[in-house]
Amino acid sequence: MTSPEGNVAMTGIAASGAAALAALDRLADVLARENAALRARDVRAVEALAEEKRAAADECERLVSTSAARGETGGGAAPFSENALPCVMARLAALVEENQWRLRVAKQANQRLVETIAVAAQAQAPGAGVYASDGRKDFTRGRKNNPPALTFSRFL
Repeated sequence: MTSPEGNVAMTGIAASGAAALAALDRLADVLARENAALRARDVRAVEALAEEKRAAADECERLVSTSAARGETGGGAAPFSENALPCVMARLAALVEENQWRLRVAKQANQRLVETIAVAAQAQAPGAGVYASDGRKDFTRGRKNNPPALTFSRFL
């Protein structure tokens, strides 16, 4: 027969394990929605998910640091199957990898767009000009007449 103190301790470990799984699931769900928004190139949806993603990541970090401070290693009994944590972690790892790739691609595409706009603006701005044969400054010479073409790749 187990003591009441043992039952309380096991319940605490089980509850913290369930809380950790729930937090990891929330983070995975937010990442899945963000990846879908990135796939759809929905910038507003990505921006809207930023705070929720931050909160979910903070909650996971808090639970990990709390259980580490208590010395929990995850070896206690938990109300979920032994496969639950590895499955959630595998899903989370795949979502994080996709998320990092999609964010990197979006950042590069945004950088190229900004650079293209900057080059186009510079090409349209009058330069120092050159002197014409009659001594006037000619601001149209030396300037490219056509700005660079701006294209979007549907593969980004």
